[in-house]
Amino acid sequence: MPTPSTRRHWLPNRSATNSRAAAADHALVGWLAMPLPSAVTDLLDNEWRKLLVRHSMDGDNAAWEAAMDTVSELVASVDIPSDVPSRKRLAARLPTLVRRICNGLRPPGDGR
Repeated sequence: MPTPSTRRHWLPNRSATNSRAAAADHALVGWLAMPLPSAVTDLLDNEWRKLLVRHSMDGDNAAWEAAMDTVSELVASVDIPSDVPSRKRLAARLPTLVRRICNGLRPPGDGR
């Protein structure tokens, strides 16, 4: 593994990249098998998968876990509760969820 000082110059070999992509696929496969809106499936299968690969390549376990927590919340958010108190709790969580998704979709190094 590269050290932090050489990381930006290190290019992973193809097998390392493939194993990280496989890890991302494995992490998402259960959710992608669920009946989800196509926008959610597309997000998970494309951009979020790339995000997980990047976190894996960086060795950033905390970021990986945060990204997986976001996936869990996103998937849960598409199942609208039938009772009013639960819908209100969901509505209160949505702004944070949207912010976490937007942060995950930002390009690396974008410090916004």
